[in-house]
Amino acid sequence: MNRVRDLVKRPVDTIRADTLVADALPLAEKSPTRKLVVERHGRVAGMICLCDLQKAPPRSRVDRWMSIPVETIEANAFADDAFTRMKVLDIGSLLVEDGGKTLGLLTLEDALGSEGVKCACCGSIAHVRLDPASGAWFCLDCSANAHTSERVQGMEMGGGD
Repeated sequence: MNRVRDLVKRPVDTIRADTLVADALPLAEKSPTRKLVVERHGRVAGMICLCDLQKAPPRSRVDRWMSIPVETIEANAFADDAFTRMKVLDIGSLLVEDGGKTLGLLTLEDALGSEGVKCACCGSIAHVRLDPASGAWFCLDCSANAHTSERVQGMEMGGGD
């Protein structure tokens, strides 16, 4: 069984808490995860993703918009445990630590393997969550659509003869 340390492919891109949104946007756009770890006094203070930065006023500080707390997992944890934790917490990534030292960022896609999870409507891999009512995976944009349930009913969900 795989350990989290074996799956970490993503570096941690960091910014200071007092960084302006306008300055953080290009960094998040270049980041493979589209997420930035926010540090204050050399310690992790929060995390912010590209979509949150795009909604924030450009002249505001990132610490006003970051998500807290940052969920972490130990490098020796099992990959299945990481996936379960992300699913239960409804988050797309975990900060991986080894004895308090940051090793990297584990995304939902990393935890599930190379095939990843894609939105059943648009195919996006960003912010994908399981819809308990339908059993299908949807990104935040598609799940916010009032007609998601109707779209699921009209989709071919696999299986059959």
